Amino acid sequence: MAALADTRLRVTGAQFRLARAAWNGFTSPDPTAIERFIETDTSALPFIATALRRHLEQFPAVDSGLSRTERQSLAVLREHGSLPAGRLFAAVQRLEEQVFMGNGSFYRLMADLSSVRHPLLQISDTPQSSLREVTITEAGRSVIEGRADHIELNGVDRWLGGVHLKGDNAAWRWDRASARLVKHY
Repeated sequence: MAALADTRLRVTGAQFRLARAAWNGFTSPDPTAIERFIETDTSALPFIATALRRHLEQFPAVDSGLSRTERQSLAVLREHGSLPAGRLFAAVQRLEEQVFMGNGSFYRLMADLSSVRHPLLQISDTPQSSLREVTITEAGRSVIEGRADHIELNGVDRWLGGVHLKGDNAAWRWDRASARLVKHY
């Protein structure tokens, strides 16, 4: 950070107002507030719309109940069978257009997929997180191949910004075909 000190710029009023509007959308219990925000002029903060759009892809998908990160992880494991967690993280990050999450958040997400009623992953008991072997289970294969839905199998209890998804049916799902959130009943 110290090396970047000379490149810093003063935050403008337009940037501050846009950041506040983005935060209001992100923390709203109605995730379509984010979609409405993205449709406005966000040029004062050139990366905010892309970042929030990627956040929306973390909502469970209509067709599988998986977030984008979960889907990408299971797809990589379907191809490789199993990988050390650090290599899995690197492989999933290569599928991203921009850096999306750190390894700690990623490992927590993988741990969540291994500790549900019908685990989609199995993780070895090696002490160091990045060296743990991560293996796709039969349930994981069923979900990634479209034969089962992760939320219907395992339920959900996850906060995405101001939205709390809880129970055996996520109220909001991400529709990859339309690139929009849809109400799911």
